[in-house]
Amino acid sequence: MAGGALQTLNAVTWKAIRSTGGWIEGYVYLTPMVHNHTGIFIDDPNNHDITGLSNSLFGRTRNSLVYNTLLWDLGGERKKFRLGLELTYGRTEYKDPTITGRLPNSGFGIHPQFAWVF
Repeated sequence: MAGGALQTLNAVTWKAIRSTGGWIEGYVYLTPMVHNHTGIFIDDPNNHDITGLSNSLFGRTRNSLVYNTLLWDLGGERKKFRLGLELTYGRTEYKDPTITGRLPNSGFGIHPQFAWVF
């Protein structure tokens, strides 16, 4: 989670922005070395605490992401190497409607991973 959709203070009133949300993930081991993780997170700030500012990124009212990650641990039980691929879809909503039409507020992501532990 990103704590109130990456905002903690109202940019106009300087008061705290209350937020709710959560994160959940499930995983399954397909083999001892290959596992898949799927999850979602949602940040949902209190819309009454937010002032939307035109032509700015302030005023995010909701932020969410769904992801699926496939990981392959190489190197036996010591797991010295890891290869992975993560697919994501995220969406951000804004209080100011003029921003929604101009900014890309949703999109897909592809994230490769290579880890070497020594």
